[in-house]
Amino acid sequence: MVSYNNTSTSFLQYCRDERRLSPHSVRAYRLDLARFGEFLLAQNPSVELASLSKEHLRAYQQSLGHLRPRTVGRRMAALRSLLFYAENEKLIAANPFEGFRLRLRIGRTLPRTLGHKTVERFFRALYNRPTPTPVARLRKLRDIAVVELLFGAGLRVGEVARLSAERIDLESDSIRVHGKGSRERLVPIVSDELKTALSDYAQNRAAVAADVPCFFVNQSGQSRLTEDAIRRALHRLARDAGVGRVTPHMFRHTFATLLLDRGVDLRVIQRLLGHSSIVTTTIYAHVSERSQRKVLTSANPRLLIKSGRQKVA
Repeated sequence: MVSYNNTSTSFLQYCRDERRLSPHSVRAYRLDLARFGEFLLAQNPSVELASLSKEHLRAYQQSLGHLRPRTVGRRMAALRSLLFYAENEKLIAANPFEGFRLRLRIGRTLPRTLGHKTVERFFRALYNRPTPTPVARLRKLRDIAVVELLFGAGLRVGEVARLSAERIDLESDSIRVHGKGSRERLVPIVSDELKTALSDYAQNRAAVAADVPCFFVNQSGQSRLTEDAIRRALHRLARDAGVGRVTPHMFRHTFATLLLDRGVDLRVIQRLLGHSSIVTTTIYAHVSERSQRKVLTSANPRLLIKSGRQKVA
């Protein structure tokens, strides 16, 4: 008998060892697959993996009706990947996803960006944060370097968390980033603020975390800084700055949108962000068009000309 739980475990190991997916992606798969396992357990605990049918898939999709279409699509995609893996491994004779149509209307969500004043207030709160103790000072230097990387280089939060010290070259002003799909890219350091932030943190970090390969470490200096810890730090800083919700990806989106607004070629932005396809990067063109329309609406030169407004008979 081929159990769902055992197949899920071997599939996740396959994702880690052979597909070389990031820990974040493997964790997302695990959570999504666990939810289908809970659904199966509640519906019919005796159902085996080989007995899954299109009816099970339809029932599961219907049970997700309260969620956003994009979330439903992601959970069904995780299950689809598992069953195709089981089919390739000859664990099941027939794949219920064969010929199954997932009817979802997923709109294209534009990335949320930060305004200039919001970014300025955020950085002001970050740099002006008091440091009454040596521990607080090191944490402040670390947070400054993290935010300067997110905003000044457009790195993903996972890329920041996993960045190793040896990949930062302050002599050549470059960072070798290990991105999604094990793709590596070279990100130049062109901001004096970013270079100073990385240098200041590196000098002070050495005293507490000499044996930790990751550049950013937690408060004890014994292990790397996690993605959740970065998100919590941004949340605290946003609260102190009084600017509302701020996430790591908002800095990345703002970085890309500002580059596009200043005329940078979309292909260059694609390489800087580490997108495998230019299609992913084109979403920022929509944001830029929206920004241009807003500017043109408020500063259209035609508004300065008063003549010609009367209706032609």
